[in-house]
Amino acid sequence: MKQKLAEEKNAVGDGNIVSENYGLAEQNYSDAIDLWPSNALFYGNRCKSCFMLGEYKRALEDSKNAVAIDGNSKMGYEYMARCCLIFGDYDGAERAITSSSRINHHENEYEYLKDLRKMLENYAQRSIDCFYLKKYFDAVLIANEALKMLPESVAFKLFKAKCFFNIGDVKELKKLESAHGVPQADRSYIKATRFYCEGDLVEALSYLDQALTFDLNHDKSFYMKEQISRIHAKKMNGDDMFAARKFRQAIELYTEALDGDMPKNSFVCVLQYSRAKAQSKIGNFYNAIQDCTSALGIWQDNVDALLLRAKCHEYLDNFREAMLDYETLLQKGAVINNLQQFEMMTSKVRNLNVLLNHEKAEKQKCYGDEKYMANQFRAALILYGDAITLWPQNVSFYKDRIECYIKLKDYKAAIEDCQTAVKLDNTFFKDYDRMINCCLIIGDIFGTERAIQKCVEAG
Repeated sequence: MKQKLAEEKNAVGDGNIVSENYGLAEQNYSDAIDLWPSNALFYGNRCKSCFMLGEYKRALEDSKNAVAIDGNSKMGYEYMARCCLIFGDYDGAERAITSSSRINHHENEYEYLKDLRKMLENYAQRSIDCFYLKKYFDAVLIANEALKMLPESVAFKLFKAKCFFNIGDVKELKKLESAHGVPQADRSYIKATRFYCEGDLVEALSYLDQALTFDLNHDKSFYMKEQISRIHAKKMNGDDMFAARKFRQAIELYTEALDGDMPKNSFVCVLQYSRAKAQSKIGNFYNAIQDCTSALGIWQDNVDALLLRAKCHEYLDNFREAMLDYETLLQKGAVINNLQQFEMMTSKVRNLNVLLNHEKAEKQKCYGDEKYMANQFRAALILYGDAITLWPQNVSFYKDRIECYIKLKDYKAAIEDCQTAVKLDNTFFKDYDRMINCCLIIGDIFGTERAIQKCVEAG
């Protein structure tokens, strides 16, 4: 009686398969199996409905049940081979194809699956080689080629997720969370990797727990949970040390959290910035700059890291680098809502620009001195002129250029520079002497008298 009812349920399931109502068909076949659990055909049929629904893991389990009950189950071996290919079990696929072809004696019928297995295995090996060389984008391209051959492949979808995790591509990870055919445990795992990349370790741990609820033997989730828990604890302890002003201990804990081959993600960025703050507190500005630069390499819009790096450059008198960072902050509009900070940074950029020009001016002055010592007065004149342009308030540059003008017998130009020099510093009487001498040389009596009068007035 039960067997007859089971056959009726199976027949209804067959009708739903034809109508493409695979969910209903799966329920019909499940009812049939409950009534007649030793019927290999029912498992084969449910395997097919699960396969069509994208529930490949259940399909694989049913295919194994089918061949366990009936070693000659053609449907069981065929779907076992297909599911093994989907999950990247190429040895299992080969065994299933071989068993099926031996039972049914139709070698040509399985040539397509044989060829597909070889191609997929080749793609898998090539993509793995690229992955270990950290050529993640190349690995993804190869995986995409494999997915053109077998769009249902869960193995290559998960492999892509692994690559995107190492790249830190949150957008692509989010797409893969809803990829067709990916088991629930793997979906939760991919979500965990996305939150890990975003720096939300608490949410990542939550999804890893969810993955382990779906599959207690989900090794990837277990190992990632272990890693994240360790890193999270180090980060929290480091923050506690920082708050207690124990900066060296904080640096050690942040360094321990960063140890290992971690993918570049937002949390790594947070750790690097945290360590940079601690380094700056003990005066390790070079190390702080390195950490800030690494953090900005992951997240270029990290305003905190950019501001800290600017300050560290300023402490080290790296005026050019500091100014560039402050200008970048202003360009990003990072302080637009804080008028006081905006004015402070604008002032810093202006002051640093002045300091940078002073630095350049001093260099031009040194080059000018070299030319002057080599009796190359015209070349020295140009270099002193450059220095004056960059730092027009520096009286010493005018004095150097006056000497060049006198050597070149350009007394009128020398007089003009003497006049500027005494305006900047009227206590340096040598400039008056030069001006008087130059006026006498060119026969400027009135100029000579004025220069003498100013010299007397200056004391």
